[in-house]
Order: sequence, then structure tokens, then C-alpha cells
Amino acid sequence: MLATVKEVILALVDIFLVSFFLYEFFMMLRGTRAAQVIKGIAVLALLSFLANLINLRASSWMLGKFWTWGVIAFIILFQSELKQALSRIGQRWTVFGGGGELRECISEVVKAAERMSKAGIGGLIVFERDDPLDYFITSGIRMDSSVTWQLLMTIFSPESPMRDGAVIIRNGRIAASSAILPIPRELIDEEMEFGYRHRAAIGVTKGTDAISVVISEERGTISVAVGGRLQSDLSPLSLEKALTDHLLARKERGGKR
Repeated sequence: MLATVKEVILALVDIFLVSFFLYEFFMMLRGTRAAQVIKGIAVLALLSFLANLINLRASSWMLGKFWTWGVIAFIILFQSELKQALSRIGQRWTVFGGGGELRECISEVVKAAERMSKAGIGGLIVFERDDPLDYFITSGIRMDSSVTWQLLMTIFSPESPMRDGAVIIRNGRIAASSAILPIPRELIDEEMEFGYRHRAAIGVTKGTDAISVVISEERGTISVAVGGRLQSDLSPLSLEKALTDHLLARKERGGKR
């Protein structure tokens, strides 16, 4: 009897872990090309199950050939998306010491924002959270660099060819520079005291859960956009607190608010 209960508990734990991993994996792939293909694979898996259930030999044979070669082809074609998804899962669910790199990243962004505001250098820095920003990353110059205040100032300096557009940070590293952020029509038409850089920062946080940091070239002010709302005239200390609250504290809790 005890052995049976133990087997049932282990089976339930096994099912939970597999389901949890698949859910997280699909959420990480959301918004990528691979996500659409996975929907098709799910349909084929259902058809394969039904074909075996009612003993459709020809259909079972054909679908069996697909599972032999189709999965391998999927891994080869979408290896970059799969690698990114696995990386995000690891970043998201690291429990011990997982916030050290992100804390250092926040510190470097704050240093860059403070120096850029004093030097009259404008900039737009976007932190990716759960919602993938692959579309925006592919519009810019792909990078895979550590975040330092020196590099950020170099990217946004007036002489730099990369100064236009946004820097996108993924998993505590610079994923792209010069990324193009489309401005929603309502923000273009709306009367605002801010320019296009601030509107782009607000726009990307309206459609995703990203967080944007904007440094005004004209005023030298620092702002943060979250959920389509802009907090302006922040001090470096206020900026660090805002980023820590929205990024680091949330990461340590795990998942969305």
C-alpha cells in the first residue's frame, strides 16, 4: 500500500515538473518564429495520438517518419531561439546569487545615465523582462556585451554612428544597439512636452512589460517608463531604486507581479 502511494506521488511530481518546464519553455519562445511552428507540432502530435488510438496504419507510419526527422530539423532551424529560451529559463529561475549580474548592470546604467545627463548626451535604454523583444533587437545592431557605463556613453555619444535608436538589455547584457522602437499613433498625435525619444520609450512599455530609461539631450533629465507611464526628473538614486524595484526585487520573487 505504501509503495503504491509513493508511486502515485512520484508520478504526480513527475507530471508537474514536465508540465512546468514545458510551460516555461513555451512562454520563453512566445513571440518568436519557433512559437508558430510549435503550434503546428502540437496539432500533429494530437493527430499522431488519434491515429495510433484508432489504428490508422498509413497515417501512423507517415507521422512516425515526421517525428523521426521533423524534430531534428526543428532543432537545427531554430537553434538560436531554443538557446535563447533555455538561457532565459536559467536566468529567471536562478535562486542563489542570481541577482548579482543584474545588480551590477543596474549600477552601470545608473552611472551612465548620471554622466550622460551632465554631459548633455541623450539616450534610450530598454530592459527586456518576460515579453520577448526579438523584433526590436533584430531591427538594430546585434551585440552580446557586458553593460558598462563607458560603453553606454560611447554608444550614445554625438560622434557615434550607433547613437540613434535604443540599447536593449537582455539578461543583464547588451543584446542590441540602434534598435528602432516604433511610436504608437496615439503618442504621435498627442500633445506632449516630450520628444520622440520619450514617446518611443513610453510606446515600447505599452505593448510589452519592458522598462525604459530615457536621458534627455535638451534638458539633461532622467526618466523611466513602465507600463506606458513616464516618471520624469529622477535623481540617480531614484533611478537606481526604480530599476531595483522593477527588475531585481521582482526577479528575486520570480515571475510577474
